[in-house]
Amino acid sequence: MPRRSKATGLPPAVKAWLDQALVESNFSGYELLSAELEKRGCSVSKSALHRYGSAFEASIARLKVATEQARADAE
Repeated sequence: MPRRSKATGLPPAVKAWLDQALVESNFSGYELLSAELEKRGCSVSKSALHRYGSAFEASIARLKVATEQARADAE
């Protein structure tokens, strides 16, 4: 079984900030995000953030498609 991502194990407030920052930065700037997390006392590499960000972006895309399909069905 693969290791669990450090990003998923962040405290809830920090993870909420990270999720919002990823969306606002259009899923880029992982070095800056890693540095900001370090300032907040959480050590997560830019590579780990990229893996987490890619999965998070994909889940948002799936949710968006499902929402659009539900709207189309409702109409």
